[in-house]
Amino acid sequence: MTNLNLDPFTRTTSPGLGTEPLSGQAWQYSGANTNYSTTGTTARIALAAVGTLLYATVETGKADHTARITFPALPVPTGGAVTLRIPVRYLDSSNYYEAVLTIPTAGSVTLGISKRIGGAGSSVATAVNVGTHAAGNSWVVVCSVFGTTIRARAWNTTGADPATWSVSGAAVDTAIQSATQAGWGARRETGSTNNTTVDGDNYQANTIIQVDEQAVYPPRVLITVVDLQVGDIVSVYRSVAGVRTLVQGGTVTMTDVALLRIDASLPFGVPVTYVAAINGSETASAAAVHTLPGGKVVVSDAIAALSAEVVIWSWAEKAYDRSSTVFRVGSRNVVVSGDLSQSEGDIELYVDATSSAENLRDVLADCTQGIVQIRQPGGYDGVDGFYVLTDIRERRFSQDGSDEKRIFTCHAVEVDGWAAAFTALGFTYGDLAAVYAGLTYSNLAADFATYLALGQADLS
Repeated sequence: MTNLNLDPFTRTTSPGLGTEPLSGQAWQYSGANTNYSTTGTTARIALAAVGTLLYATVETGKADHTARITFPALPVPTGGAVTLRIPVRYLDSSNYYEAVLTIPTAGSVTLGISKRIGGAGSSVATAVNVGTHAAGNSWVVVCSVFGTTIRARAWNTTGADPATWSVSGAAVDTAIQSATQAGWGARRETGSTNNTTVDGDNYQANTIIQVDEQAVYPPRVLITVVDLQVGDIVSVYRSVAGVRTLVQGGTVTMTDVALLRIDASLPFGVPVTYVAAINGSETASAAAVHTLPGGKVVVSDAIAALSAEVVIWSWAEKAYDRSSTVFRVGSRNVVVSGDLSQSEGDIELYVDATSSAENLRDVLADCTQGIVQIRQPGGYDGVDGFYVLTDIRERRFSQDGSDEKRIFTCHAVEVDGWAAAFTALGFTYGDLAAVYAGLTYSNLAADFATYLALGQADLS
């Protein structure tokens, strides 16, 4: 996840909460800013009047976000309940969604989802029981909104994060579909006498999808989708110029609360966006342009993490055949035909060193399903694509053997990419930690003599 806001409130301000330190955005308030302050360890809202909703919100920059805060050391309410709130897609005090945790004078604590549109409030998801409260207990409330889905969970910190959403509903109101503020708040309900202040601690707002480029050749990206739950159906797509392609292994029925996928097939030099579809509701990353270093062409196998840097020496033509049968009827030709095939043609690949030739031989010999991907730094139409090289001939550049240069002449048959079920090879520190649990770096070094060998490891 990417933190959009991250505020531990370790400052002293009054009136107001000051500036959220990560984004640099000033906190905004419903009601007078004199109701808000920070104590050096927490933020505080003064709930002087019964029945008055008070919210502190801050800009996240994204309409899809997950917000959370801890409400520490709460007393047991007397006379009436206190409600603790996480507003999301907050536009103004008359337009927002919110998770509402109700702490009563006795009995079960409940969590629901509500909305206020044009000043009119209504329920989005019926409140459910999430535990009980005793004097001094602290509660964490989390609310996530993405696409047309809103979900919430809460827990007493005497226990653990349940890692499942307690309530969910539909976030379909067009008036606030693109609103980008989130925050926290509270209200003393009718009859309440003792909750005159409510503190908040460790506020954060995060993205649901995050994309990180790894510094390997050729560059690949890690796509992380968080705040999921077991049973969610998630599909991850790469979107280029509005055309979506499923990332390798990109459709999953979740057995965990986070999903990591590796895209080692992305194009270079063009804006790329990643889209996560979660039970049909979507959230997207910001567009980014990824660069292929070196200025040459890469022939790669994303599944086995094989690659070679080459120069396309020539690619004179592509042939497109049509499946057809010719019948000669009298003096006429009658042709029964189908669609044009994908292309075929001869391509010459140039390398200027023995190591480069060896890399290319390895890729062509061991590529998954016989398929390689060819990509150029600028993302050229008609060149970038997936191919099976069915005929490979290698010749010396200088016939007297005086240099290491080689030209590989290959018959390139255009095909679709690798089977969707295959996942691109790659790993994270989490994978290393799982494989080498309880061991030390010496165990890792014994298995992998070089960083290159580690980079090509299969830690799945």
